[in-house]
Amino acid sequence: MRTRGKASIVIAALVLAVAVAGCGRSFVLEKDLVSKSQAFTQDFAARKWEQVMPVLTGDALESVKAALPLLQSADVETKVTDWSGKVDFMNRSKDRASVELSYIQEQTVPGYGTTTTKMDVVYDWKQLAGAWKIYEIKLVQKDEGK
Repeated sequence: MRTRGKASIVIAALVLAVAVAGCGRSFVLEKDLVSKSQAFTQDFAARKWEQVMPVLTGDALESVKAALPLLQSADVETKVTDWSGKVDFMNRSKDRASVELSYIQEQTVPGYGTTTTKMDVVYDWKQLAGAWKIYEIKLVQKDEGK
């Protein structure tokens, strides 16, 4: 009976160790994805479409393609500052992740003025053929002060 009890404890400890190791975080990958999200946002704000489009796939790509004529013709200068970001989710196989990014967006329309907005965005990333791509972009509305 004693041997059986010890064996059960050892097996339970091994199962727990394997489970914990399987869902370990990759802080280097998370930091890289936050950096990629920031770079994408800055390229988008700077209208660097040749760098923006290859990062997109799926619904995100189709949405930006549809809006591109309007985006290209709009006379708006955009600056983004005051970054903070984190990986909110990463799956076990580390090929899908969600990055929550917060920043201040300042948009100026020459002759009309400037607006400043606090932006909260979630980029859903997935790895395709070794490259990370954004497949969904969500604007988040936070109820501040409630």
